[in-house]
Amino acid sequence: MLIFLAGCGHLFQDAVPSAPPRPEEHLRLGERYEAEGKIPLALQEYEFALPEGNRPDVLAHLGNTYQLLGDIPRAESFFLQSLKENLDQPLVLNNLAALYATQRMHPDWAEKFVTRALRLDPERQPYYLQTLSEVYLVQGRYEEALEAVVRAQRTAPADPLLQKSLDFLKARIEALACGPDCSKERGRSDRSEAPRASGAREP
Repeated sequence: MLIFLAGCGHLFQDAVPSAPPRPEEHLRLGERYEAEGKIPLALQEYEFALPEGNRPDVLAHLGNTYQLLGDIPRAESFFLQSLKENLDQPLVLNNLAALYATQRMHPDWAEKFVTRALRLDPERQPYYLQTLSEVYLVQGRYEEALEAVVRAQRTAPADPLLQKSLDFLKARIEALACGPDCSKERGRSDRSEAPRASGAREP
């Protein structure tokens, strides 16, 4: 009996065409693919969601996806389109600022975007401060870059990946602020204090 009903149900499902996925379903599927590292599949789902979906959100996901694919012009274009439709998106503001910082593009706009993100979303302050520090670093404002990264370290959650990233950023800032002569002196000091028994060397 149960087998018979299950079979009937299957036949009924085959007879009635299923509704096409809704835009939000494409968006959720795209997010899942993106989290799994299946970037081309994520891109496809976001493009399906774009015509009728939550456009600022979908455009932002397209920006993230193209950035992961290394297509910087398209990533920038989609981030800007998303912000044009809704400027009050702190994550998008931060991501575009970070993109500009890594590409050494439009530092003044990058500073404005991440500063706005900080005002809109203080709960993610450590992440935005990291971006702000990177923007200051590109601008050569080492003192302010160091101040921002120290603030990020003080307020950062228990996130080992973030802490490691902040430590690396702080070391970069200190090395650049120190200058070549100071860096050489620091290198000599480090070598003199390093234990000689170990054959391992830093990469």
